[in-house]
Amino acid sequence: MFEDIANAIAQQDYTTANQFIHTLKQEYPNHPWLRFYTAQVEEAQGNLESAGKIYQSLLQACTNRKLLWQSRQALRRLQTARSEQHKQAIAKALAQPGGKELAAFILSAIPPEQKKQAAQTLAQTFQMDAYNARLQLPSRGWRLFRIGAMGELLYYSQELQKGGIPCFCAPLNALDTLNVFQVQYFRSDGETATARCSNNQGQEGTLTFQWSEATQHVQGRVPIFEEIIKTNARGKRQPKTETLDYAQFCDLHLPQRQTILRLCDH
Repeated sequence: MFEDIANAIAQQDYTTANQFIHTLKQEYPNHPWLRFYTAQVEEAQGNLESAGKIYQSLLQACTNRKLLWQSRQALRRLQTARSEQHKQAIAKALAQPGGKELAAFILSAIPPEQKKQAAQTLAQTFQMDAYNARLQLPSRGWRLFRIGAMGELLYYSQELQKGGIPCFCAPLNALDTLNVFQVQYFRSDGETATARCSNNQGQEGTLTFQWSEATQHVQGRVPIFEEIIKTNARGKRQPKTETLDYAQFCDLHLPQRQTILRLCDH
C-alpha cells in the first residue's frame, strides 16, 4: 500500500511522494507508516524541525518494531544534520567583523508559565538536559549565561529568540566606554542632583545631573573573603578561606552619559 511512496522517496521524487501521501491521508489520516513517510519528505526538503516532531511522536505512540527502529535512526540522523548546520552557521558568524571579540550572553526574565517550553528550547540549543536548562531561566531581571566569541553567541541568541526566549549579547569591550564613579554623597535641589564622587584613579570631583537621567538602579553584593586557620578532627591546623562579610552596592545608571554612579556601604 505504501510501496509507491517509498519508491518515490528512494528516487528523490518528492512531488510524487507528496501526491501519494495526500491521497492516502483521506483514507488513513493517522496511519503510522504514512506519518513516517511524511516525515521523510519533510526531512529531505530541509524541514528538520517538522520532521523531528513527527519522528518523536512515532516513538511515543507506535508499537511496530521496524518503524520504531527506523524512527530512532532518523532522529539520530537529524541530530547529526542539526549539529553540522550549527557548526557551519557559527563558523560563518565568527568570520564576520567583530565575530571573535569576547562577549557576554544574557538571558532575560521569562514568565513562569512559559518556562517549560523555553527550557526545552534552551536544552536543545545548548545540548543540556531540560531540568538544568529550566534552572538557568530567570524569573526576573537578567542572568549572565555564558561568555564567549561574539559571533557564536549572536547566533545562539537569534536561535533562542526564534523560540520565544528573550536574550541578547554584547561585547565586553563595551564596558571600557563606561564611566564608573564612586559616590561619597549626593546633594539634591529639586529635580537636579550633584554627586561628590571619585573615578577609578582616585581623582575627586562633582557631577551634576537630572534625577530623570537615572533610568534604573541595580543592587547587589560582593563577598569579602578572609584567610583563617581551623583545626580539623585530628587536631591539625589548616588554612581555610571563608566569607567574612558582604559589601553592598547600589548602581545608578545614566545611559545618556554612559555613566554609572556607584554607592557602597564600605
